[in-house]
Amino acid sequence: MKDILKVFVKNNCEKCDIFKKSLLPKLKEKYKVLIFNLDIVDGLSESMFYDIIYVPAIIHIDNDNNLKKKYTSILEAEKELL
Repeated sequence: MKDILKVFVKNNCEKCDIFKKSLLPKLKEKYKVLIFNLDIVDGLSESMFYDIIYVPAIIHIDNDNNLKKKYTSILEAEKELL
């Protein structure tokens, strides 16, 4: 079973748009990806649980729902996750 990546984005976010076009498709091949939009109530509440301040951000969860790592740098995430 694949690990889970919780991806946090916002509308009208240039970095988020770049991330969604470049890195997100590659991550979807390797992980189960759940996308949370901070402009929607459910996305905002999930982001508060993980103290997400900046987007895009990625939370890496294992199969037992344990936090493996929180990525606020997409470059770091790309190096470690791919």
